[in-house]
Amino acid sequence: MQKSPKPWTNEEDKLIDELYYEISNEELAKKLGRTVGSVKMRASTLFVTEKIVYALYKGDELIDEGTAEELADTLGITTRSVYVYATKSRVEKAKKSGKQRYAIKVGGHIDD
Repeated sequence: MQKSPKPWTNEEDKLIDELYYEISNEELAKKLGRTVGSVKMRASTLFVTEKIVYALYKGDELIDEGTAEELADTLGITTRSVYVYATKSRVEKAKKSGKQRYAIKVGGHIDD
């Protein structure tokens, strides 16, 4: 008989949010007493999935680049807002409206 999965606590969620970009998934899993797969699944549920580089542009000028968290700090917005602003539909909508001050584009992946 298979055991039910251990429920996630708020403290574990906070650790994933804080440490996901700082340490490897293996280290995080060990710290939490979870499997690497369960940490990746929970990170996905929390929208903390991939270590992606985002680029911030003003017109054609590159202003800054970094993780979603770093750009959120730079702009004074939430990390989720960075994700939204980086979507293709949001970039296209801003271009059409002519009200685009900045563009956030997805660059590449940060290697572990």
